[in-house]
Amino acid sequence: MNTTNNWNPIIMKKNMRKILSAKKSWWLALLAASSLMLLVSCGGGSGLGYKETDPVDRAPYFSVAGSAVENGSSLDASKLKPMNIEFFDDKSLKSYYVSVDNAVVAEGELSGDHAVVEVPLDDFAGGQTYSAKVVATDSAGGSTIAHFTLNVKAYYEQLSLVGSATPGGWDTNMASAMTADENNPAIFTWSGPLTAGEFKISTQQMVTWDAGYDWIHPLSQGQSLTSMDYEIVVSGGMDNKWVIPEGEAGDYRITINQKDKTIFIGKPLAAIYIVGSATPIGWNLGNAIAFERDASDPAVFSLTVALAAGEFKFASQTASWEIGDWLYAPGANASLPTASGTFDLRVAGAPDNKWMVSTAEAGTYQFTIDLDAGSIVAVKQ
Repeated sequence: MNTTNNWNPIIMKKNMRKILSAKKSWWLALLAASSLMLLVSCGGGSGLGYKETDPVDRAPYFSVAGSAVENGSSLDASKLKPMNIEFFDDKSLKSYYVSVDNAVVAEGELSGDHAVVEVPLDDFAGGQTYSAKVVATDSAGGSTIAHFTLNVKAYYEQLSLVGSATPGGWDTNMASAMTADENNPAIFTWSGPLTAGEFKISTQQMVTWDAGYDWIHPLSQGQSLTSMDYEIVVSGGMDNKWVIPEGEAGDYRITINQKDKTIFIGKPLAAIYIVGSATPIGWNLGNAIAFERDASDPAVFSLTVALAAGEFKFASQTASWEIGDWLYAPGANASLPTASGTFDLRVAGAPDNKWMVSTAEAGTYQFTIDLDAGSIVAVKQ
């Protein structure tokens, strides 16, 4: 017997009608008690299993395999992917709207018996719970309303490198875990040796090859290491990887900013520059003042410079404000690190914290930065 279409929702609806027409009183009771099922995809799965619901006569319904939400239930979503809502109707869909905390976030017209709508969640704070509602109508006058709680997760909580270029190779038990920034959960970094080979990045707490998990990939196989673009692909999809070419093996620093959706892959800093209103060159990045690298310890940089009242930060290049690693102050309006202080080494982006120099503090300072120790000190001359 051919069972190929047993789980087709439209055929199920038609078969159900045949049964219900023979038992009209039972049909009326079922219809009165029915609560339409809303099935929503939020990227990476909601933790709720997919199940087909008995279709309700003369009303549209929503579904997508993988995640299910009934009235009053709760769904986990991610800012990293839009919330996909799939609409079905055996007549013709007409319109829809989606609201979150009573504010309409998406609305429009629909047509045909099937449609998919993407609802971005970028504007919603991570770690928060929202009340969501989806309303849909069809050309026959049917309508469906579904209410649910939406828990928006800000970012992936674990990222790990896997691949032939990494120290652990393709062994998932030896994946190279990235480190989350203490002040910004969107940012993860990793520093270590990469050999000639390839790698991709897992988003799982425990790395496996099982289907249904998100992975971070380049947009194309062997994408340039200077490109800052990446995409999120569910396992089983396009399997592009970053490639470390022959002759380019060595120590690398990798930084992912999930908020900006950027990745920075580069070798440890070869240069450091000071720039800012407190410096002689102001905010002219192209003329930023270079530190001198210690010949015996390449992680140590030093510079003697006159500072006026104002602010400053440190760059690793002089081409653009928007690329490369920067040494930011550990907090907004940080004091001069006249005793040994720390810095926030990360790819360009917010928060744009700087050190401040008061009028009383103006003068000539000798800076020493130790990248390995993560320390900075400025001694007045």
